[in-house]
Amino acid sequence: MKKQSVAYILYILFMIVSPLSIMGQQEYGMGISGFYVHEKNNLDIGFTTLDLRNQLVYSRNYEVNYGLRFIGATTGNRGGYFAFGYFTELVLRPDMRFQPGLNVALLAGGGAEAPDYDGWMAQGVLFARYKFYSGTSLSAGLNYARVSGGEIAGFSPWLGLNWQLENMSYKRYVRTRLPNNALYGDFGIGRFKNEELILVGAGARLAYGKYFSGDFMFHTIANTFGGYMQMLISGGPDLAIGNIHLSPALIFGLGGGGAAQTKGGGLYGGQLGLNYVGENLFAGIKYQYVDAFSNAFGYQGLFVSLGKTLHVTRGYALSWDMITKAYIGKEGFGNIGARFTAFEYGRFRMAGTTYWALTHGRGAYAEGLFELLLTASERFPLYLVTSVGAGAGAGINRKTASFIYGGGIGYAIPSYKFPFSLECAYWDGGNMPQWSLGLSFRISELQ
Repeated sequence: MKKQSVAYILYILFMIVSPLSIMGQQEYGMGISGFYVHEKNNLDIGFTTLDLRNQLVYSRNYEVNYGLRFIGATTGNRGGYFAFGYFTELVLRPDMRFQPGLNVALLAGGGAEAPDYDGWMAQGVLFARYKFYSGTSLSAGLNYARVSGGEIAGFSPWLGLNWQLENMSYKRYVRTRLPNNALYGDFGIGRFKNEELILVGAGARLAYGKYFSGDFMFHTIANTFGGYMQMLISGGPDLAIGNIHLSPALIFGLGGGGAAQTKGGGLYGGQLGLNYVGENLFAGIKYQYVDAFSNAFGYQGLFVSLGKTLHVTRGYALSWDMITKAYIGKEGFGNIGARFTAFEYGRFRMAGTTYWALTHGRGAYAEGLFELLLTASERFPLYLVTSVGAGAGAGINRKTASFIYGGGIGYAIPSYKFPFSLECAYWDGGNMPQWSLGLSFRISELQ
């Protein structure tokens, strides 16, 4: 009961504070960091973090940033422990090279049979940052993290690397643009020993200048090793002839879960990609080799990618919602997540959504959904949403299919300044609760 009370307090406080994070859109960027947390009667868990960061408030004396955070186990023996959530940070003297700061986060997740209990993780970092004039920065500091239940908790060193996707400084304008940005879906067929693997996921391609490119990729296995998930980062030379790009790259990442035992979770490998980067279309094929540092799992396979080219030099907006959902009833529990817009036409909106549990002992439960929305208009504030995808973890859908689907109705509060929405939905598939209530806040510009 005490664990649940703490989770509810964190949840309510965050929902009160988080709407403040939509007031500024001057700057955005990405970051990678690492830390470890002590686990009682087990090896320490080393985590790798990926951040998407936006600027909220900026002045000569301080700046406030916020964003989304994804973490995964990389060392120890909890490969497959993942968490997702939100963070905010205060940075002092943002125009100086040396910058002290404080970063706090609320995350939800679990897995790999770790004692994650409700699933929430609270994290705080006191750090010092050295910022290069290009906008890239190196950070070091002291991290504290605590997972619900208290068996995973403690202080550790923290190291981070951040870079700007667009930077507006006080002294001058600096545009660290990434031309030929692309978002794409991935489908691959690989092989581990005698097992055939079907991998599905999504990725983002970033081109650094004319001769170097990289990818962020998220994949799950849809057949034999169901429950496995991985995040990969690649980088290497980009050899272009017109719109055709040959891209050999090294791969590092983290993965685990399901029947695929990666032990610590760290991955490495390589890939060779052949991509077409057109005016609007991105398409490619790549051969990928991935192995765990523990050698307990790995695969080699062929992937097909299809997506959309984003012209950052023309300016673009990435639309997403900060969203929470509570399944109601005897077996109900709370979730936090994000809804990312893939396509909008008129009142139709296609989105990809993820939810992660953080109450009622449901740590490690997560959902990935494709959603189609008929959005609200100025005269009619109601909207419809249909969802289809997968949800599993923490004993839910353990012995049945993880396929879930639902439909709901929402009410969009008619305010441009505070675009809140309330949702009620009915769900089916698996052995999950049937009704949910949701609260979302739309962040429509990252530019």
